Amino acid sequence: MNLQQLYYFEAIARLKNYTKAAEELSTTQSCLSHSIADLEKELSLSLFSRKGRNIEITEFGLSFLKHTKKILGELEQMKQEQQQFLAPYADLLRISFTANMSHDYIPNIIRSFQKEKGGTAIRFLFSEMLATKKAIEDLKKDALDIAFGAKIESPDINYFHIFDEELFLIVSKESTYAGQTCFRLEDIKKETLVTYNYNCGTRHFIDKLLRSHQVAPAGFLEVETEKMIASAVSSGLGIALIPKISELQQFHVALLPLERLVVKRPLYMMWKAEDYPRPAVKNFLSFVKRST
Repeated sequence: MNLQQLYYFEAIARLKNYTKAAEELSTTQSCLSHSIADLEKELSLSLFSRKGRNIEITEFGLSFLKHTKKILGELEQMKQEQQQFLAPYADLLRISFTANMSHDYIPNIIRSFQKEKGGTAIRFLFSEMLATKKAIEDLKKDALDIAFGAKIESPDINYFHIFDEELFLIVSKESTYAGQTCFRLEDIKKETLVTYNYNCGTRHFIDKLLRSHQVAPAGFLEVETEKMIASAVSSGLGIALIPKISELQQFHVALLPLERLVVKRPLYMMWKAEDYPRPAVKNFLSFVKRST
């Protein structure tokens, strides 16, 4: 027994005519007949009887119809509730991303997406990602659809690499390093490293980088954002590895490349691993993957 058979049975019982039921269901009369015959064979009882050209529902058929209507009614109610639940979010994409991505990457990808979709009515809700860990929590509880930033491994989250962003060393302009053309990574051993806390994916990347070069700073000062890092370095509290943010010019810092080393942090698109993402989410994920 399957749902198709129940829909076929209900239509025939209601219309009392195989031809009309076949037209309504966009199928053939032969298909209906075979489906009902299989159902009756499974039930070991007749659902309909023929009297000349007319079709009459049997006593058992009436009982079966009562239950069929309940089942199909529950399914219809479930569909309506699902649509009501999805309606506020059907055309909405909630996206979080790092501050640096707000200058070029996100505006460009949104513009290209809308152009390809021919002005599809998608509403975007943007938020700045202050911490990867918080974004992952929001993805898991469906408070966010997609996040862009540095990676923290987490179960039930999918990751797609989008590009790499170079990191530079910044020092206070009052520092003895400020007049140099580059900075040796091993000199970090002498300094306090102002860096992200472990809620940020970039902190995990920096730790891995330092371990791979067997370098350990003299100390750490943990903060949350690039602006806070730049402010601390500007005040002479240490040195830092950060991407080149547009706000750097507001701070009393000098930016130095690393000697004989280019450091690039990988950035990812992240979303909740689920079997049936909303169409708007699925379409945008597919577009970003194709565009990368």
